[in-house]
Amino acid sequence: MPDMAKTFYLLTQGCKINQYESQALLEAWQARGGRQTTRVEEAETIVINSCAVTEKSLQDLRKTIRRCRQANESAHLVVTGCAAQMCVRDMGDLSGVDRIVPQQDKVSLTDWPPPNWPQSNSAAGCNGQHEFPLFRISRFQRARPVLKVQDGCSRGCTYCIVPLTRGAARSRNPEEVAAEAERLLANGYRELILSGINLAQYRSEGMDFWDLVRFLEGRLAPGWQREARLRLSSLDPSQLGSKALDVLNGSRMICPHLHLSVQSASPRVLQTMGRFHYHPDRVTDFLVQLFKIWPEIALGGDFLVGFPGETQDEMQETLDWFAAQPFTYAHVFTYSPRPGTKAAQVEGQVKAEAKKERSQCLRELAAEKGREFAQRLLAAPSLQVVMEGDSPGAGRCEYYVPCTFTHKPEAESKSLVSAVPVQAEGAALLVRSG
Repeated sequence: MPDMAKTFYLLTQGCKINQYESQALLEAWQARGGRQTTRVEEAETIVINSCAVTEKSLQDLRKTIRRCRQANESAHLVVTGCAAQMCVRDMGDLSGVDRIVPQQDKVSLTDWPPPNWPQSNSAAGCNGQHEFPLFRISRFQRARPVLKVQDGCSRGCTYCIVPLTRGAARSRNPEEVAAEAERLLANGYRELILSGINLAQYRSEGMDFWDLVRFLEGRLAPGWQREARLRLSSLDPSQLGSKALDVLNGSRMICPHLHLSVQSASPRVLQTMGRFHYHPDRVTDFLVQLFKIWPEIALGGDFLVGFPGETQDEMQETLDWFAAQPFTYAHVFTYSPRPGTKAAQVEGQVKAEAKKERSQCLRELAAEKGREFAQRLLAAPSLQVVMEGDSPGAGRCEYYVPCTFTHKPEAESKSLVSAVPVQAEGAALLVRSG
């Protein structure tokens, strides 16, 4: 095993939670004397933090393994994350991989090298995992840090591999969440994204997710309500109700932006997905009430298109419902069978061409809504933009819309800058300091 007092290359694939966990590994290794490099050919250790949520994510992993090995034949190459937990057989040629660390053992990498490496490169489901992983961060690779509050999922949707890769739902102690939020704010970050695998299953110290948000507001708002903000990551529609409205109405820090894991607006498709715990009409009713609190909001959704057995009429239900709601964007995923899931084994798989056409229809509709939303925001007297270091002179406003300044303001990455919208450019805005 190479000495981690030397050089490592860390590559992250997949979701915001993977980004958070990679940052925790990065900080732990640097604290032990490791030196990060952005050049794979310089690394003595290469670590790929993988994703398994779609077939494309595995294709990307296979390409990444080949690229890294071709660029650096002598480095110790480690694959960890969700693909390492469940999909070893689907990775292809593993001759270039020196060590596979399943997701359930990822936290052991913070103590590099772990005292007891897993005995083999095989992986199995991590349903026995019950404790919240002890990851910690004090900074982030991007201007808007992810703050992980929850891990795992116990629901078991028929298409989803996540319960097999990340195990049962576990939640972070609210005091630890608040302490990390305070660290990040003290280090200059001005937007924190509260994230988890399934926030609807947050339970800690007698709190659910909305209790946690209220608790954080109580801790942070007195010193930060005009200086920083909180953004909520993806919410399950079952979380939308009177308690959510009450917390959002009383908030002094939450961005006017919700992202909902809707997946489909066809009740029958939702049933076959195993998502029988909400109905699209309930989401509609909630949004009517929400607009009384927030007259203007950014609203995004996750949609899974081409689920086995989905008919064209059922897809049209989703399109019609989406068109009638105040969505401003959508993340559209085309269904792909995942190993070990119920949906992968059923009859009625939708043909690839039909899945592609349906996905394209929804993406085009979402793009049009995004353009319309950007036009509406031109009427806003001002916006608050978090500057992003990888895009000099640009960032995102509270409504999650990308903003580019006419003249780069005298502001550092991570800072919050007041801006006046000038022009809509597709689903983005041109703004000036003001």
